[in-house]
Amino acid sequence: MTLPLDPQPESLTPVLAGLSRLFSVWISVLLIGLSSVVQAEAPQDSYLQGLSKVGGVYIGPQPDASALEGFKADGIQTVINFRTAEEMAELAFDPEQILAADGIRYHLIPTGGEQTPIGPDQLRQLDALMSTVEGPVVMHCRSGYRAGVVLAAWLH
Repeated sequence: MTLPLDPQPESLTPVLAGLSRLFSVWISVLLIGLSSVVQAEAPQDSYLQGLSKVGGVYIGPQPDASALEGFKADGIQTVINFRTAEEMAELAFDPEQILAADGIRYHLIPTGGEQTPIGPDQLRQLDALMSTVEGPVVMHCRSGYRAGVVLAAWLH
């Protein structure tokens, strides 16, 4: 039995393009994960030790206050935080205040949850920031996963 096939390529094009973009982003995330074997040249006690590093960007989980205080010695010049307002309210310290005391730029791009899902707005904000960045950058969220996904999408 033969079935009539009419693939209607023009109707599949948007679907295939969307799947292709999604696949590309996930491949980028995978490559970032694989590239995480690149170890930071940092002291053993440094927050940066063992983090994923893509170019001059370190990707990791929320640094504690003592890690933030060590960023100047590690040469970090910019920190980009992808945590939500709700997550930030849980912290017992103010990252912006700690980093400002050492002259390190701090930017919060709330990402995640229903209020601020990962999307074009976050990518535009990141693009604007990255065009002005000089020196090493730390990108983080609670676990480091969102930061990696946003970086992969931005790189794509």
